[in-house]
Amino acid sequence: MKRIFGIMLLMLASYLIGLQPQLEYSPQYFCVELTEGSNSTEILYLSNTGDQNLNYNLNFCYQERSFENRDIEGSQLICLSPDFMPGCTTNWILEVTNLGSDENLMDILIIFPEEITLLSIGNFIGGSGGDLEYLIESSQDNIIFWHGSDENGNGFILPGETAQTVLELEIDPCCYYDLITEYHLYGDQGNMEDGTFMVSTLCIGWCSICSSTGEIEPGETEEVDINFCALNIEPGVYEADLKISDNCRDQHIVPLQLEIEVAANEEPVVPVCVPSISNAPNPFNPETKILYELASPGFISVYIYDIKGRPVRKLIEHTFKSEGKSEIIWDGKDDKGKVQPDGIYLCNLNTSTGTITTKMCLLK
Repeated sequence: MKRIFGIMLLMLASYLIGLQPQLEYSPQYFCVELTEGSNSTEILYLSNTGDQNLNYNLNFCYQERSFENRDIEGSQLICLSPDFMPGCTTNWILEVTNLGSDENLMDILIIFPEEITLLSIGNFIGGSGGDLEYLIESSQDNIIFWHGSDENGNGFILPGETAQTVLELEIDPCCYYDLITEYHLYGDQGNMEDGTFMVSTLCIGWCSICSSTGEIEPGETEEVDINFCALNIEPGVYEADLKISDNCRDQHIVPLQLEIEVAANEEPVVPVCVPSISNAPNPFNPETKILYELASPGFISVYIYDIKGRPVRKLIEHTFKSEGKSEIIWDGKDDKGKVQPDGIYLCNLNTSTGTITTKMCLLK
């Protein structure tokens, strides 16, 4: 009986070990050709063929940056904002946790990269003793200091406690690489713990994605838009890798290649046979210019939908337009004037000959 029970336990353990997510992706690489001033959106398909939910993280391998990632046994500080777009103004939520056993956390020192401009800095809130206050007189440039202790010199964040602060910051528009931030934590008994945290870029100048993280249920497939852009970039061949990491600690590399060709000085006169539509910039914030061209005059409509096909904005509705090129601005709002969240949107051009669609990426 014991033997049968042991065999059953072994079978159950083997079954449970076999339950795990499994990532498959397609295509295996991207080779895109664009002329100067143009852009395109390609789709990376991520599928979970395993038995449990799959969590993934995307990261550009554009520029090798080595740094010392010191593992610490005591307190640690993390950033809850996983990614950023160059040139954006955003908020970072920093969270510190006292993992020590008998020492309170009293001081925090963070050295921010020079690519970051700090606009506003809050206190670390959450310690039972009080807030760790931002000390402007002790800080300089991008070296920021927080302190909190009582009259007896006891730190405000006790063992097991967590505190957070919110920073408003601006990131350099030419920052097309991951940012490494160094920190130092000081206890009220004189001990120090230090480390680094990294925030990933969503853009490398000629290629961008809308998000770096996601979760896929078993048997499901998720589409990731990869935007290639040849705006204000010199002609040539550009290469990078998109690294996919999952919660099984597996890593996959998707090579990216963009070849930008010189635009002809004189375009041949070719009759326009079909209507066309595009937008620039893409991604955009807060507005984008929608460009469309008609082969012949007629009544048209231009509608905006979200990625699930729900109507958002009627830019043009059954209006007569002449043949040729025209443009219209979408300000990222719906028909009621409400600002829309970031994400992928579809712009439909409806004509008497049919409907054509372009994808637009709103990033805040």
